Amino acid sequence: MLDSERWRISIRPLHDGVPAFPGFESILDLWNRKRGGRLLPSRRDFELWDLGHWAGHVNFSIRTDRGPRFSLYGSENARLFGKDLTGQFLCDHIVDDYRSEIVSFFEELSRQIAVGHISGQSVMLDRQWLSVETLVLPLGDDHLIANRFMHVINAAIGPWMGTPRGWLADPH
Repeated sequence: MLDSERWRISIRPLHDGVPAFPGFESILDLWNRKRGGRLLPSRRDFELWDLGHWAGHVNFSIRTDRGPRFSLYGSENARLFGKDLTGQFLCDHIVDDYRSEIVSFFEELSRQIAVGHISGQSVMLDRQWLSVETLVLPLGDDHLIANRFMHVINAAIGPWMGTPRGWLADPH
């Protein structure tokens, strides 16, 4: 799935237990606490102050046939990527080659009730590399069906390293 030289994707079903992802421990702990004894937490379970230092790095989306549509796009993510995508579809900002794979990724997360992880590099407007690691946590309005997602983005900017071939659409 996606360009294996630049991007890595994993899907980990919850029936295997909640996976560990180094660097995301505090947000996974919060997600687990909000689950309680239920299969999934709902979007309503999360308040801004719950997110702590992650607040500006979290996006919430709803699943649609066109892929996720952001209901809230974190302020730090908007600053980092140069635009606020609240109300927009993720796939409208993905290069054509990868749109169907991204839609399939989110369909699989819903079908399997799974945690997703995406990591890779993309290029920014100022020709610097952006190393992106995203944890995608399923949410369910009824606590049973994954119809929403929490996207937690951890990113770092680095020096230009060559020609980009990432899945994020050209920001121009």
